[in-house]
This record gives sequence, C-alpha cells and structure tokens, in this order.
Amino acid sequence: MTGTARIALVTGAAGVIGSAVTRALLDDGAVVVAADLAARSAGPVPGELADRWLPRALDVADEASWSRLADEVEERFGRLDVLVNNAGVMRPGPLQTTTVEDYARMVAVNQTGVFLGMRACLPLMIRAGGGHIINMASFASLEGIPGLSAYCASKHAVLGLTRSAAMEVVGLGVRVNAICPGAVATPLMQGIDRSALGYAPEELLAQVPIQRPAAPEEIAGAVLFLAGEASSSMTGSTLVVDGGWSAGRVASGRQREYCSP
Repeated sequence: MTGTARIALVTGAAGVIGSAVTRALLDDGAVVVAADLAARSAGPVPGELADRWLPRALDVADEASWSRLADEVEERFGRLDVLVNNAGVMRPGPLQTTTVEDYARMVAVNQTGVFLGMRACLPLMIRAGGGHIINMASFASLEGIPGLSAYCASKHAVLGLTRSAAMEVVGLGVRVNAICPGAVATPLMQGIDRSALGYAPEELLAQVPIQRPAAPEEIAGAVLFLAGEASSSMTGSTLVVDGGWSAGRVASGRQREYCSP
C-alpha cells in the first residue's frame, strides 16, 4: 500500500484547513492518517485516493488517545514522515469574562495537543532516521488581539514548543517548524460572535493589507513546502501566511492611495 510513499498524520483533519492539508498531501502521493475527534475526518475523498486515506478518531488533548494512534501507525507502517499538528479551538471573549473552563479547553487543544503529538510521534521519526513536524500556530501567536487573550496565549505557546523541540532534535534528522495563518475563510472565523469579540470580525479583516482572507489551500501549500526538500535548511522557523497582517495594518483602500501612479 505504501511503497515509497511518505506517511503523514494530520490532526483536526475534518476541519476546513485540515481537509485542505489532507487533500494536498494525498495529491502529493502521501499516505495520510486523517485524525479528528470524530472519525469522519476529511472525507469523503475521491476513489482513486481512498486507498491512501485512513480516517482515525483522535482526541489531541488526551495522552492515551495519542499513544494508541502512534502505536497503530508504527505497527502498520513502521515509521511516520510528516506530522501536522493542526487541531485547534477558539472561544473568543474579553479576559474578564473568559471562564476557567474555556481557557483550559483552548490550552488543552491548542497547546497541550501539540506537545502530546510531538512527544508521541517523535520516537517514530527518530527511529526511522528523520521526519517533519509542522505545528499550526496563528497570527495570534505574534501579538495580542483584543477579545482573544486566551487564544493568543495558547498560540504563543505553540511557537515556544516548536523552537525548543527543533533544537532538541536538530541532530536527529527531524525538522520542526510552525505556520502562522492569518484570517482564513473557515466556519471558525465566520462564526465568531461580535458580542463575544467586542467588534465585528470584518473590522479585523478590513485591516489585512491584501484585503481578503487566505484560502485553506494556501495554508496547505505552506505545509507542503515545510514538509519538502525546498525547506531543508529550515527548522525552528515560523512561516507567516497572514496577508501582511504582522507587517502592519492598513485602513481600507489606503494602500491603493499610496501606490497610485
């Protein structure tokens, strides 16, 4: 079934970004373990790809769930070449009204889930002589955003985990990098309640220099780049795909005003 195909594991594979990443890896010839809280991950896929697509249930915040899946991957394939820690949750709201339960859930999924995933899967990669870990951070990893204090905290931690893990395994053939997407056209972004955030999500998007959200396929393209040889000198790095957000804000139409002939 696998031949020389790479073995990849994608978490949060039932989501919009996770589905795009899964499909991109399948199109690139990989065998993909598409993991999600429900075993409906990223499907259905076209028939010609189905023999390389393995949907599996996974709670990224649960140590035993990770252990079971890592054992299955090792028993079935003997190695893991690519891990994409993509699963994430966002519960917006001001710091003063954020509950301990909401804060803990974001930390459990966004932060602890990345830690558990790397810890469970690194041994497979090291024994096989190498691999690629790609952690999905966020533009919220790079600065503070009103109404997203708990989410920002959990995503800031992903960059620290990425950098430290990269330094620990740098001589073992494993590269660890992070992607920081900006606003992406997903139900998670579109479903944010203005009352919870304190302002309309569209107000945030209007400040993005390219004036549009990223397509999920653009984030998947960044995953393929970090999982490929073109990025072989990158480890502990952060690849920012945020439409210019972290470079600076613009008022709507302002860039056209400055750049008009």
